[in-house]
Amino acid sequence: MGRSTKIELFSNLSFPLDNSHVRRFASLSTQTAYFDSLPKTTLENFVYTRVDNYDFTFNVTGKIQGSQQWGYMRLKNLFDGNRWYYCFVTKVEYVDDNTVKVYGSLDFYQTYVFDMTILESLVERQHERLYQSNGLPVLNTVDEGLDYGSEYRVVSTRKVVTSRLKWLVIVTSKPIGGEVTNTYNVGTPTPLYHYAVPYRIGVGNHLSVKDGSKTIEVLAFNLIFEKLQSDETIANSVISLYTTSYIGINVNPYYNPVSGLIDISSIQGVNLRTIHNDLTGALIRVQNVETFEEEGVLIQNKYDGVPNYKESKLKCYPYTVLVLSDGKGNQVEYKPEVIDGLNLSFCKRGSIGTQSKVGHYLQNYLDNPIFSKEYILIDGNPNNIPILTDAVADYVQGNISSINTQKDLASTNRWVDIGSSVVNAIPLMMLPQTAPLGIAQATTGIAQAENRRYNDLKMLNAKKKDIENIPPNAQNMSGNTTYEWGNDLIDPILHIKTVTPEYEKKLSDFFHMYGYQINELRIPNTHTRSHFNYVKCQSLNVRSGMNREIILRFKSIFENGVTLWHTNDIQNYNVSNEVI
Repeated sequence: MGRSTKIELFSNLSFPLDNSHVRRFASLSTQTAYFDSLPKTTLENFVYTRVDNYDFTFNVTGKIQGSQQWGYMRLKNLFDGNRWYYCFVTKVEYVDDNTVKVYGSLDFYQTYVFDMTILESLVERQHERLYQSNGLPVLNTVDEGLDYGSEYRVVSTRKVVTSRLKWLVIVTSKPIGGEVTNTYNVGTPTPLYHYAVPYRIGVGNHLSVKDGSKTIEVLAFNLIFEKLQSDETIANSVISLYTTSYIGINVNPYYNPVSGLIDISSIQGVNLRTIHNDLTGALIRVQNVETFEEEGVLIQNKYDGVPNYKESKLKCYPYTVLVLSDGKGNQVEYKPEVIDGLNLSFCKRGSIGTQSKVGHYLQNYLDNPIFSKEYILIDGNPNNIPILTDAVADYVQGNISSINTQKDLASTNRWVDIGSSVVNAIPLMMLPQTAPLGIAQATTGIAQAENRRYNDLKMLNAKKKDIENIPPNAQNMSGNTTYEWGNDLIDPILHIKTVTPEYEKKLSDFFHMYGYQINELRIPNTHTRSHFNYVKCQSLNVRSGMNREIILRFKSIFENGVTLWHTNDIQNYNVSNEVI
């Protein structure tokens, strides 16, 4: 046969010249069988055609009918074994009525794919597994750098309520209900005394506290305030009065929501006190607490309301995000894909001090079971209740010694003045002619002494009157507790958000066509989907016996990005492309 060439020209078969889309075959035999099955124009014993320059031309004479439909070809130099060289038909040029010039360019993928062994390479993006066997998305947190819009849609909203118990905290400079020693909390000494009064919302207000054999009912707030103010020594020792959702001590295991009984008998660091010694009005005295505890609640399904996306990465951040908000401008974001399991466990921590401070956080976030300040929502609103101070009581209590001294001094001065007047008038009263003058002088002196005493006491009463005209002073007015309570902002809110439908479609189409960003060293996925796989490598590693130019040309196909089609319906993206 000499140096002759066999050429087969295929009509209506066109692969992209840049190898951005290629037909993938499992083996050399399936590749050969596929092209054997196609209709073709065959040129037997054709003049030898060189392909080592990769771009070439040749003339076809006689068999030119339908030549403008030729889009692809293969050729075999018969003296060169059985290797088929697959080539693009880049142009068919008219020469005369019986001749056309065919321009060809070597297809490096189809020609040499079975001469290449692809090794571990730095894969930039590719089609990945979508879901795990448990139905959760496969973890993929690599940033795509894609526009996902400036707004989210909220698909689920729910309150994060750990307990219906709330607390009124009373902080004083003097003890209530008896002397207390060893004043410290969490190892920190304090000169203050801390008392907590439980209450609840929505399930009735009746509560009682049990400590050993003693059980005392919790009074309503108005009665508590009345009792506190009835004792001036207590009322004027109140440093702080505030409400909070948590005091750092988890009483839920000891709380019966049906009966309203809270049994603190076995809780370390707390004991029962009363507002007065008559055992009316339960107060929980908080002292000697070694550490504050967390209080938790389980919320099911971190994907509540999220559409069942075919592309699992849409269930990952930033396309789906969990937002814990206090409704006051503070929030914390959580990435759902790094939350272990499907269910959400929220916890809160608190403390007892001069004002409220409660933190809410997601448990086991980023596989970290330890309390993490980095992802905690802190509610530092003081939630203070105004304290009305009595200026008169404050003045009398704070100046009682000086007041009594002034009263005593006024009486003493009266008798001194009277005595002095009488003594000075005695010489005059001993003489008959001057006795009336002496008596008059003595009488005048006594009157002046009485008037001085009257004026001294009048000055004290006037000062007291002036103080009485001072309006009650409302202290600790920071914050607006009624705003939180009136607008149901006591507990934080969990919002589950996703991209809008507009961006959902754009992103889904993109992931469907091009897979996910990987940026990882691995063997590329060339056949993990039913219809097509996209692969783009930053650097493709191959082992081959071909020359350097061929290897570089082959590598560039994957480094530029290529879609490998497993069916003949090339470039038809209207397929499901299931994971296999």
